[in-house]
Amino acid sequence: MLRRIDHLKCPKCDYSLWNITPGPCPECGHPFQPSDFDFKPGAVAFTCDSCDQTYFGSSSRGHLEPKTFTCVSCDRFLDMDAMAIMPAEGFVGSHMLQQVIPWSPSRGNLLKRWFLMLGASLGSPVRLAQGLPPTRGLFIGIIFLLLNLVVFGLFMALPFLLLTGIALGGVTGTAGGRALSQTIVLFLLVALMFIFVILVGTLIVGLLVHVMIVLTGRHEKGLSVTLASLMVTSGPLCVLVVPCLGLYASPVIIIWWFINSVLALKGVHGISTFRSLMCALVPMVLIVGGFITLMTLSL
Repeated sequence: MLRRIDHLKCPKCDYSLWNITPGPCPECGHPFQPSDFDFKPGAVAFTCDSCDQTYFGSSSRGHLEPKTFTCVSCDRFLDMDAMAIMPAEGFVGSHMLQQVIPWSPSRGNLLKRWFLMLGASLGSPVRLAQGLPPTRGLFIGIIFLLLNLVVFGLFMALPFLLLTGIALGGVTGTAGGRALSQTIVLFLLVALMFIFVILVGTLIVGLLVHVMIVLTGRHEKGLSVTLASLMVTSGPLCVLVVPCLGLYASPVIIIWWFINSVLALKGVHGISTFRSLMCALVPMVLIVGGFITLMTLSL
């Protein structure tokens, strides 16, 4: 799940770390430094301990750029990770710190990060979408969606593969081997087609959704954020793991994913629930309607 930080606290004992020189926590001794946390740009003031000159982080993580420099007031050499920090004027509580998303390398290996992302996608889709880094959000979204499709698609198909293997078990010789090989190849082709259709479909829907958002008024983020929001809310694909029933639960997956997407779009773009709902619903209606029309004309 997401780690929501409402105040700058020691991760071990929750002791307040505002205006304390980085190093061991005064309460429990756990080491800390400013780079352990992500801030909203300009939300905190880094203070020179010699002259109290303040500096404000301008990077996407709210850190100082560069991290080391000479103080403009006292000419002392400063390192961001050795500077005490205080809230900037106008920022309080959770508005000071960015959400720390589970995909951060500090969270562990790929498998662990994927599990954490999955939990956040299912339980906190809005906060997950809002916490995506501006420069890597779309990349994270694509990787997360692909992992969901590969893992859950494999689990969905596993029972059918086992049944096929058992059925072919009685076929011996060259014929049995050829049949098994053809089954595996067919499975791989279907799996690749499944992944391709969902990924491309998500990109197309995301593009249309963003066009609707732009056409209907003010919005706060660009296309990449819209696409990433749709992708990181794909956690409901986990329903596919239900043996032999996952595919039949497609309506549940679509509705759950749709609701998560609507909420995420509302959060990242700062728009109303109704507008977010309409912007997400209209493209889907157009796509489904167009598909039905094409099928009707082809008959």
